[in-house]
Amino acid sequence: MAPSKPVSAGTLGSLALIMGFGAMLGKMLADCGGAQRIATTLIAKFGKKHIQWAVVLNRFYRWFCPVL
Repeated sequence: MAPSKPVSAGTLGSLALIMGFGAMLGKMLADCGGAQRIATTLIAKFGKKHIQWAVVLNRFYRWFCPVL
């Protein structure tokens, strides 16, 4: 079955660019120790038992307040 609308190369190119920049940012964050610092802070604030809620709340905070 053929797709009803072909996916343009521009859309795929934009998606690849975003994914590439995200991967680079994640790698830099991991290399400089920022990821470890974030994890340690979340565990200290919420405890190991509630770390899932800490990640969810952090994601919602970043989604609604991207500048802060």
